Amino acid sequence: MKIGKILIFLGLGGISLISINIFDSININISFPQQENDTEKQPPQERVQNTKRNLETPRRSSPEPALRNYYQALNNYKYQSAWNSLSSKEQSEGYNSYIEWWTRIKRIEVLSTKLVSEDRFNSTVESRLRYFAKSGREINQIIRFNFVWDTGSDCWLINKIEPLALLD
Repeated sequence: MKIGKILIFLGLGGISLISINIFDSININISFPQQENDTEKQPPQERVQNTKRNLETPRRSSPEPALRNYYQALNNYKYQSAWNSLSSKEQSEGYNSYIEWWTRIKRIEVLSTKLVSEDRFNSTVESRLRYFAKSGREINQIIRFNFVWDTGSDCWLINKIEPLALLD
């Protein structure tokens, strides 16, 4: 049993209410009526109240902001932060190779994102991007991003990057 909160309310005559919250879905309230004298003492009254709550995993944020944050980190030259947005599978070519590519890019514009599919642990986003290389070249692409939910960091990680189309 996981106890979320225990609240004790004090009145003039001592404890008037103890409230215990279990699993954020069950509240146990024990009230102690205020008495004028000790001869009229009554046992505490207990009331268990179930509160409505969806017991499934709370809805996670969309992976689309994670994609925008990834490119924002790259635009701000925060390569380590962007690298940390990738799953170990997507990091397989190593950090040096990653840095070698991104240091050639001046900036990236995320023109659009579209959530294609999503479940509890995987999602797919298609995005239209414009890369501005330091050489002056401009690259317009549609890319599919597969995300995986990382339970350790409680966030979406890019698990696969798949170019779909090179645009003029």
